[in-house]
Amino acid sequence: MGLLKKALEKRSGFENPSTTLLQALSVIRSKANISVNKNNILTLSGVFAAVKVLSETIASLPLIFYMRQDGKRRATDNDLYTLLHDEPNEETSSYSWRETMMFHVTLEGNAFSWIERDNIGRVKAIWQLNPERVRLLRIQGRLFYQYRYNDNKDLIDSHDIIHITGISKDGIIGLSLIEAIIKETGGIGIAAQEYAARWFANNASNGAVIEHPGTLGEDAQKRLKEQIRSEYTGLSNAHKVKILEEGMKLHELGGDPSSSQLLETRKFTVTEAARIWRIPPHMIADLDKATFSNIEQQSLEFTKYTMMPWFARWEQELNRKLIPKKDRGKYFFEFLIDGLLRADAQTRSEFYSKAFQNGWMSVNDIREKENMNPITGGDTYFVPLNLIPAASASEGNRSEKREEKRVSVRGRLRNAYKPIFVNEIKRIIRLESSEIKRSVKKYLNKSDNKSFADWLTDFYRNKFPDKIQPGVKRLFFDYASSIAEEAGKEIDSEWDNTKRDKFVSDYTESYIKKHAVTSRLQIEKIINKHAIAGSNANNEILSKVDKWEETRADTTANEHVVSLESAVSRAVFIAAGYKVIWVANSDACEICKALDGKIVGGEEPFIKAGSKLLIGDKEFSRDVNILHPSLHDGCECSLRYTI
Repeated sequence: MGLLKKALEKRSGFENPSTTLLQALSVIRSKANISVNKNNILTLSGVFAAVKVLSETIASLPLIFYMRQDGKRRATDNDLYTLLHDEPNEETSSYSWRETMMFHVTLEGNAFSWIERDNIGRVKAIWQLNPERVRLLRIQGRLFYQYRYNDNKDLIDSHDIIHITGISKDGIIGLSLIEAIIKETGGIGIAAQEYAARWFANNASNGAVIEHPGTLGEDAQKRLKEQIRSEYTGLSNAHKVKILEEGMKLHELGGDPSSSQLLETRKFTVTEAARIWRIPPHMIADLDKATFSNIEQQSLEFTKYTMMPWFARWEQELNRKLIPKKDRGKYFFEFLIDGLLRADAQTRSEFYSKAFQNGWMSVNDIREKENMNPITGGDTYFVPLNLIPAASASEGNRSEKREEKRVSVRGRLRNAYKPIFVNEIKRIIRLESSEIKRSVKKYLNKSDNKSFADWLTDFYRNKFPDKIQPGVKRLFFDYASSIAEEAGKEIDSEWDNTKRDKFVSDYTESYIKKHAVTSRLQIEKIINKHAIAGSNANNEILSKVDKWEETRADTTANEHVVSLESAVSRAVFIAAGYKVIWVANSDACEICKALDGKIVGGEEPFIKAGSKLLIGDKEFSRDVNILHPSLHDGCECSLRYTI
């Protein structure tokens, strides 16, 4: 271990650096004997354009904080989302912060920001640092950053510094492109730029020698030089006729700029900038070899080969420094790069059309991609009706096939809506979990059981229903409308909209009440148990709500996606004068198989409250009427109509 620490201390060469990175840069001289630094290198248009493209691309793309949950969702309720998406600190927008950081790392190979944390370690703000004031130190094997301002020096733990690096020799310090690569190209470019400026300052001509047949005294030479400078140099004196006296002759020296390839040299710096930063030349205004067909391909290559490595550097560093280790499997940062990959309107239209028709994108999924607001009913997924098992092509007559297709559509709607139900119920559980945890900390940590119990009752009876009702009702309405439409097609009848709306409202109210009562009773049971034992209920309550978040959503979603579909289908069929028949699925339990094929009509239940159903040598009963599936957790039975 000791040898490893010594190796780590030696590998980077920054144990006690005598100069900062930019102090070193300020004395870099190219072979053209030109001093090259971050200020004069930006006077080259190709370099400035390349740095600008990279900085603005990183800054302009949305930086999203996600939570892994059935794929991923935006963690908008987490403070880190706003911090990186909108405002890292009170003085800087997310755009400006990222643009500045990218400017530093693009030229200098390193960019630094200090993470300000509160007294319990949560991130409060992120402040970009001037890299000229930062030096890296290794103390007793640990990495620290020293920040100097005025006569003060702050030593900051590496955990509290966001350090974005470019390519590196040691994996810690980024390599300065000015020092490593650009100094020669930049030196030539700066020399050519200065040469051009001086050439135009001298009437766009080269130097010359004036020959005098005699000898000029010191004063005469000074007067002649001053006369030439004032009357014949500078653009304002261009093309004036030169008058020589006393037999003087003018001899021009050197070649013209074309012989020095001035234009080609200056253009070379643009090409070199594109090569060094791996930017398509057309993006920094070099269109010599650009065509309509290859520009689009080059733009895609810019995303894939130029920006993707930068996205990875940023995302991994932000994940490392801003997300606690215990949460890194749950949360992550990611740039939203869809905008860079957007094709033309016709290609996008064809893509969306296929995605919609094959059921893996909804209308609202497409509208979100196009930055449009969602519409009511736009979350439904559709699939082609002609995709049926091959065996069914020879079974029964056409009317039976048509009925099977309709029933199959209801089944596919179940499957399409189930993940949406899961997401909505997870949102509800996260909300109640967050509120319960906050109140546990507020009341139970102070052993104020009565206040917590009062809060619990008030929350589930008053606040909780108001918070979740709009989202639940909207989802239930969309789903019930889709099911009612398909069930109506099976019998060539429509369900009255007023009855449908009343049905959805009643079902929503019943669901919310059931969910609230179930949650409240589970928590109260824990409180009462610990009150009797004289112990603290905190840990068990927190464990309970954590378990809700892990398992409850899937079970509840499956129950209600089956229950609501069956309830709506039954209501549509009964309203049209039909009876309904219980259809058990192939994996049904013994109870559901006993109900398979049973026919009821009107308000008649499949199992009457309090009655007993004999299953083998066991009895099954319910204390409420069973009008439709689902009968139990995991039940996926369905209903069909019959005469």
